[in-house]
Amino acid sequence: AKAKAKASSRSATPEQTEGKERAEARLRDCLAEPNIAQVDGRVLEIAILDGKTKAVDSSLLKRAEERYEDWKTFEEDRKKQAEVLRQQIAEAIAEHDVQNEAFHQHCKARQTLKKRIEQFFSAIEDSELEKVRKH
Repeated sequence: AKAKAKASSRSATPEQTEGKERAEARLRDCLAEPNIAQVDGRVLEIAILDGKTKAVDSSLLKRAEERYEDWKTFEEDRKKQAEVLRQQIAEAIAEHDVQNEAFHQHCKARQTLKKRIEQFFSAIEDSELEKVRKH
């Protein structure tokens, strides 16, 4: 196997060798970020595809593919969390709408009562006995 690798490395052109080295460097850069939230999955996916076409080190490629799977899992979890938050927001908005409607009804009732009291005092001031009895 080593002889085959040596033979293929001897037959590789300098451009191919340089491309392989760049692909490996790109994969290493993608793997260097310890925080999965900071990984750009699109760049990692492109680096993996580039690494496959350039026949990079298989262990490096395997680590990158595992990292890409971790990133996809992280993204799915993040989307689920976002959906849960959207649902909670929708529920809170619905609850606030109910509370706002109840508040509006209370304010309306208070304004009606306030208007009736003002009419009552106005009737008292004007000495309109019939209106006072009506209230």
